[in-house]
Amino acid sequence: MKFELPNVVPAAGNPFTPMPVADLGSPMDVPVAITRPEKTEPPKQEETEETQESAPIATTMAQLIDSMQQAEGLFKQAFQLALTTRNRETELMQRAEEAERDSRHHEREALEWQQRYQALDQKIPKWVRKLFRAS
Repeated sequence: MKFELPNVVPAAGNPFTPMPVADLGSPMDVPVAITRPEKTEPPKQEETEETQESAPIATTMAQLIDSMQQAEGLFKQAFQLALTTRNRETELMQRAEEAERDSRHHEREALEWQQRYQALDQKIPKWVRKLFRAS
């Protein structure tokens, strides 16, 4: 199985830069303790293509940071909208339940009044009905 590794740009302080064969030493040349690398200042370079390319990268980073801040603002707005929507949904559900209770209450009242009317209508004597129908 063969792995293709990307080309590594040799630079000072880059841990992935391949070491020259002469520096490898013997296989038993393993460090005993882990030490922090000494901080070295990067060599100052004249105006080259690498420096010219770093300016767009800085601009790109600034744009990236700006877009991330905008995304965070949009996320906050979306979260606030979701909270408002949830609160509104809860309020509408409560109103719907209340309207349903009122509807059942009005149905019971209507049924009760209908039964009262029928009971009173049956108590009216026949002669009174004939008298009012005749006129």
